[in-house]
Amino acid sequence: MLASNIANADTPGYKATDLNFSAALRRALDNQSAQTSSGEGYVGAADFQLSTASLVQYRQPAQSNLDGNTVDMDLERAEFAQNAILYQVALNALNDELKEFKLASSDPRR
Repeated sequence: MLASNIANADTPGYKATDLNFSAALRRALDNQSAQTSSGEGYVGAADFQLSTASLVQYRQPAQSNLDGNTVDMDLERAEFAQNAILYQVALNALNDELKEFKLASSDPRR
């Protein structure tokens, strides 16, 4: 969605969109707890499929634009940078875990 917002920054009338991940996760967990408490016992992957379109929200612009476009490039860049940093942190953590597994498997005491 960030890429779509950035790509359409100059499109007249384009409405910037966002996805509230916390709300989507909460909704999925609520669905899971409702199904397991109803006595079904087993919850399949299909039960968690939520429509992405139902989770999309339009961003409220901080400042109105004459052409009706609501993309705030400063906000989009900040969100994009935050995602890049979080991705790098996750990748580093995964690499550290893999190094530990490799170290454990090459233990000479085996």
